[in-house]
Amino acid sequence: MKEKTDQKHIVPWIFIGILILILISLIGYVLVTGVPDDYKNSTYVIPYFHPIVEMETYAGIIDTIYKENQLGLSSVKITDSVYTTEVGYFDPVTCKQTETLTVKTDNIPDYIQSVDHLLTDEELRRAYGNGGLAETTTIFGTWITNLTCTKDSDQFVISLQRDKLVLSGELSASTLRAINTWKGKIPELTDAPYKILMWRPMYE
Repeated sequence: MKEKTDQKHIVPWIFIGILILILISLIGYVLVTGVPDDYKNSTYVIPYFHPIVEMETYAGIIDTIYKENQLGLSSVKITDSVYTTEVGYFDPVTCKQTETLTVKTDNIPDYIQSVDHLLTDEELRRAYGNGGLAETTTIFGTWITNLTCTKDSDQFVISLQRDKLVLSGELSASTLRAINTWKGKIPELTDAPYKILMWRPMYE
């Protein structure tokens, strides 16, 4: 009688153990191969380890998608962009901030030119220097470039930002793997240790 009772207690634990093994196998499969190809991702957010500081670096990353087509896209176009920052002016003696001027534009050449002007223009530095020549620095704002892409049957948007990469739309596992391979070749896009993935699967 006791043996039968022990068997009754053992059976549920065997069943639970099998379920745990199946769950671990599924998680391992997704981590190794990615999301199955019959699923679509609506949102995929990847923060970088460090925000991008140099606009020239940022522009070069855009070129790898838009001009060099390293992702093997069927089509790609820049559909929206905004670049903002603030330039701070500081008293050369007290180091107190005396003024902040804003740059906002929709194209990178204008951004670079405007920021350079505000940082180096001697008249502005004298105007905000309290009798001296103000020190200047950039107070970073927002860089966003949205690229509308087509790859095979997938249609999606890559939003390249200063501090993260945001993917949205129809994204199969093969497209995500291609993006991950491309991203892995660019040091500035190294994932943050607190990487956040927001994924909602949608059937085709």
